[in-house]
Amino acid sequence: MKRRDFIALLGSAATWPLAALGQPAQGDQPPRPVIGFLNNIASDQWQPALNGFSRGLSEAGRVESDNVDFTYRWTDGRTDRLPELAADLARAKVSVIVASADTKTALAARSAAPNIPIVFVTEDDPVRFGLVGSLVQPGGHATGIYLTRSVIDAAVRREFWRLLVPSNQIFLRIEIFDASSVAAKTDPEAAFAFSFDPARRNNPRVVMPPVRALEIDTGPFLDRRRRSELVSLASRHGIPALYHWRVFAEEGGLISYGIDIEDVYARMGRYAGAIVNGENPSLMPVLKPVKFESALNLRTAAELGLSVSPELLARVDKVIE
Repeated sequence: MKRRDFIALLGSAATWPLAALGQPAQGDQPPRPVIGFLNNIASDQWQPALNGFSRGLSEAGRVESDNVDFTYRWTDGRTDRLPELAADLARAKVSVIVASADTKTALAARSAAPNIPIVFVTEDDPVRFGLVGSLVQPGGHATGIYLTRSVIDAAVRREFWRLLVPSNQIFLRIEIFDASSVAAKTDPEAAFAFSFDPARRNNPRVVMPPVRALEIDTGPFLDRRRRSELVSLASRHGIPALYHWRVFAEEGGLISYGIDIEDVYARMGRYAGAIVNGENPSLMPVLKPVKFESALNLRTAAELGLSVSPELLARVDKVIE
């Protein structure tokens, strides 16, 4: 071939279809990996956590509708639907399932999809419930975050109480972890009546003063209606209450201290992205919370007649006026 003809041939190659040059045509692109979300609540309760998840996922190089897709399955609080929805995700052959609410959700995902990687969040010991072989080396297809409590958490809450109310006050702790709790589901007033009426708490021969301060410990995704009920009940009784999640203080509760749930889900997003990128969940240690946050509602403190010291204002992360 003459040199002149060869140069002309190269010039015409610029107009060849990409497929002819060995590049895949747009229709031949491999499908994007899909992350399946299995959640035991309603979608409107999860937006802050979803924001954190998306941030963590992007840090792993994955962005929704760009190089990864999402598919969601919400039970809207109907736990009995978990097996059905988990099986639906398994049939869809998603790349990873994010069991994003509680232990029941993680167990349903594992049962329906034993060979699909799972990233879970749980307040229960995942080793005891058989989700992983160990926290350091899970050894199977599941890993995630264990929302464990520590003595440090309790010490910080005690310090907040010291700064808010006199040390000789009497405290009571109420635990309402999920929608199946009777107090949370039907009658929160029952829990408060038990707490504040000495006749309900004690043998008639034992006389104890009523509770003067309250710690309310719930799961992170108690629905908004029940959160509002708990906050309004504490207000109605004029009782200072400390909660474990920031959203309570934002909705009128006095003070909160606990795990930063958005940070938890950002770390879950990084884990899900890493698995989509090819990392092995069996070698990814179960994480524990590392970021905690506090919030103080000054308006509620004023309504309760509490004096807020400069020391307390300096200690809390967020002040709500």
